[in-house]
Amino acid sequence: MTTQRQSMIIIGAGMGGLSTGSYAQMNGYKSVILELHDIPGGCCTSWERRDYIFDWCISWLLGSGSGNGMNQIWQELGALDDKEIRDFEIFNSVIDEELGEVHFYADPDKLEAHLLSISPADKKLIKQFCDGIREFVKMIDAYPFLVPVGIMSRWQKLKMMWPFIKKFNLIRKSMATLMSDFAAKFSHPLLQKAFNVIFYEQHPSFPLLPFYFNLACAAKKNAGVPEGGSLGLAQSMEARYKKLGVTSYTTPEYTRSWSKTTKPSVSSSATAKKCMPIS
Repeated sequence: MTTQRQSMIIIGAGMGGLSTGSYAQMNGYKSVILELHDIPGGCCTSWERRDYIFDWCISWLLGSGSGNGMNQIWQELGALDDKEIRDFEIFNSVIDEELGEVHFYADPDKLEAHLLSISPADKKLIKQFCDGIREFVKMIDAYPFLVPVGIMSRWQKLKMMWPFIKKFNLIRKSMATLMSDFAAKFSHPLLQKAFNVIFYEQHPSFPLLPFYFNLACAAKKNAGVPEGGSLGLAQSMEARYKKLGVTSYTTPEYTRSWSKTTKPSVSSSATAKKCMPIS
């Protein structure tokens, strides 16, 4: 008879490590997170230089709005505790000094009107794109964020797939069509450029689907920016992890412990790397 493991060591206090640690604690495991840096978050971070803050990660956060599976996960992890969420009317603006400006409004109706004002000749493509966003707005809440497809029962899979079956052709085409190919069909050179950088930089291998999905989330006020940005989000998740009864962790090479009331203290051998348990 094998004994079920009751403890867990997690390498790295990025989003994955913090999430794993919190869910481990919630499910009865004793856990410790080992982190090389002196702040949590990994790539989800920011830093200050003079009067400026440089945010490295969050341009928008899927699941920032209430009433959906993504938001439930963030709430369980404490990521949005006491945070104001800002939803912007414009998802992104693309400015070309010679050709002009394109504003990708979160509202697909405003977006369609704006794009038509730039290039009436591209009416068919513009309508196709905005209609795609509208259809994804209807489907987005059906996506299974809380139960991985691999462990679903047959009934759960059928229930999950049903809202998507009626939109099979739209989903199939949005997965098969690259944004770079779609953008090239516009007659107006500004739209050709702008559609390629909706996500701030050109992603040659991105199909239409993630653009529909993310803009649909923005339309539903589910892709906002949390107060405190990237580092603030990570620190809130770290605070949640600490509240779940975490204890300190010790190895022969180094010791560093975090608690609710004490500051970190470190003792390490001369050859050991500076590695910090976040606990």
